[in-house]
Amino acid sequence: MPKRSERPRSPEEWKTLRKRVLGLDEHSFRKSYYPELQQRVKELERFKAMLDVSTEALFVVEVPSGRIVDFNATATQLTGLEYSDDLEVVLSDVFQAESWDEIHRFFDDAAQDPDAIPKSELNAEICKPSGECYPVELTLVVRRFDEAILALAVARDLTTQH
Repeated sequence: MPKRSERPRSPEEWKTLRKRVLGLDEHSFRKSYYPELQQRVKELERFKAMLDVSTEALFVVEVPSGRIVDFNATATQLTGLEYSDDLEVVLSDVFQAESWDEIHRFFDDAAQDPDAIPKSELNAEICKPSGECYPVELTLVVRRFDEAILALAVARDLTTQH
């Protein structure tokens, strides 16, 4: 096989390189990393399944915009949101107006210095698709992910607590 700095010259060298690039020979990229990728997909599916059985509504939210980028099955049941790549819903759209000021203040503060923002807990009201609203305890936590600043918003239904 030619050195990395050299280009293959013979038809056989081209054929060997082509097989490697396409993932058809025993040393291919696909064959060496595919099992690891499959394992990662299984881990993500398992993690998502655990989040979806949570009785709390979980939202992943961009900071400072408040745009919801992901949520679990409970959030879908409680709000009627359905996932799409072009979802343009902000967290304050899901909660009653009385909660908006506190939510917006949290995201504004988080945008200024995400590492200095402690977990925030506040009482809010969330609305079901039927229009029925009910009280929740909303917990907001900010985390950096590479260049992005995201918040996890956890809404616990207070009507089910005894």
